[in-house]
Amino acid sequence: MGRHPKPLNGNAYGNTKKWGKPSTCVTGGIPEPPHDISLEARAVWEHVTELLAPSGCLALCDDIQLGVFADDVVEYRRIQRMIADETEVEAMAKLYSIKGKLDVSIRAHMKNLGLTPLARAQLRIGVTDNEHSGGDDDAEPDFFGRGDGDGGG
Repeated sequence: MGRHPKPLNGNAYGNTKKWGKPSTCVTGGIPEPPHDISLEARAVWEHVTELLAPSGCLALCDDIQLGVFADDVVEYRRIQRMIADETEVEAMAKLYSIKGKLDVSIRAHMKNLGLTPLARAQLRIGVTDNEHSGGDDDAEPDFFGRGDGDGGG
């Protein structure tokens, strides 16, 4: 049968030292948008904070994350408009490349901010009344401007 491995208390190296719990010294609250943010980015900012405020998962230190996210969404929408108006193949290829990079960035911010169903589950954010009533709350917000409400995934 062989020998069974001895269970370890601690890490894989047998270190049994207990590390303290992570510090939770983050001040909660809704961060204020920067003064130099564009009107379109401010609209994204306000939409996201309205979505996240009831869950209590926003902190004042999220201002940078929210600002970069809002700017990326605005730039993504601008690139989409440019692609729609562009006819030259080389220029379109460059725009699609930029759009793809922004898409990756926006999706990473959405996960970090709790704007995807998986992120909400990992953060253990409570279920809203809309989710109980069969509403489509698992759909990602339509930050990509596609109009289908599923975040384009």
